[in-house]
Amino acid sequence: MQLLDTVVTYEASGPAVEFLGEGGEKISVVMAPRPGVPAEDLIQVAREMLTQVAAFGQEDGEVSAAEEAATSPLSATDLPSKFEI
Repeated sequence: MQLLDTVVTYEASGPAVEFLGEGGEKISVVMAPRPGVPAEDLIQVAREMLTQVAAFGQEDGEVSAAEEAATSPLSATDLPSKFEI
């Protein structure tokens, strides 16, 4: 999925981070309430959660593309230009 945008929303049940892709694809990560946590930090937590899910069930020592992406340094172009709150 090619990431086009990332949207952070706040619901009574907690924050949600949506990764939006081409063709209407969407991956949502809904978290337990985290009062006062900035949108940028919520996005990083969501990425880490997805990395853990992607690595689930892999053999020891096997590195997934998701793990490599999550551990590589982020540049300003990796983040969306806007956040919806």
